[in-house]
Amino acid sequence: MARGPPKAPLSKRVKILASVGAAATIVGWGMLLTCMALPDWMSYDSPTNNSRTVISLWMECVTTTGQNGTATTCLGYMLSLDGPGWPWTLTRCSMLHAFLFAIGGLVSFISFLPEQSLTILAAGAVCNLVAAGLTLMSMIVFTAAILVPMISSAPANGYENTAAGIGFYLSWFCTIPNVVGGVLGIKTATEHNRIVKDKAMQQLKLFMQSQAKEAEDAVAAEENDKPKPSPWGKVALTKMNGTKNGIGLPKKKFLAPIVDHSGMAPID
Repeated sequence: MARGPPKAPLSKRVKILASVGAAATIVGWGMLLTCMALPDWMSYDSPTNNSRTVISLWMECVTTTGQNGTATTCLGYMLSLDGPGWPWTLTRCSMLHAFLFAIGGLVSFISFLPEQSLTILAAGAVCNLVAAGLTLMSMIVFTAAILVPMISSAPANGYENTAAGIGFYLSWFCTIPNVVGGVLGIKTATEHNRIVKDKAMQQLKLFMQSQAKEAEDAVAAEENDKPKPSPWGKVALTKMNGTKNGIGLPKKKFLAPIVDHSGMAPID
């Protein structure tokens, strides 16, 4: 089965960029998974209820109603500044971030396969940047969760403030490598795109040169195929008066063409 043209190989610079970006993505993803595996410090029921993990609380966020007994969205309850809603921010965002980081890291590794794809590199860069952007947004909410109790009389206990602070710093810690991964993912895709364009221009230049060479060869072959005028007519009509003619015949006086031993003259 016929295959398409070979893909442009990744340069050393692109491989380094992709390696660092993928490593940063996986590191950030591992941090978030580690946070999710830890007992929930942000439980609104009781500080001593550490039997549930962040994953279970995230599922509760999706499947249960809000604190006031009415149906609510995960995002709406997460952003509510009614005390217990503050420390739940990391709970709500962590799974989405982890999934996006996983996708970004996966496509970064896929880009190292023999059939490199600019589309895959770009997809990994987009996933990484989206995940980093969501984490930055959650950090803003964490900041509000810390500052609001300090500047207002909103009800909040020490456990909730502590949980919000822990989530804020963990969010920063997890975001930095993923921001690096996202930026390097974009740079990798851009660099790979430049390499592909350069390779395409080189191929086009070689193709045009080969076409010009073929045209020159065709003209030369056509010139070689043209019939050459025979010198025998000149011999028959040239009177040699002791001088050598243009084709180097001996100095003899004759008006007839040279004949062979059988008396036959060459035929044009």
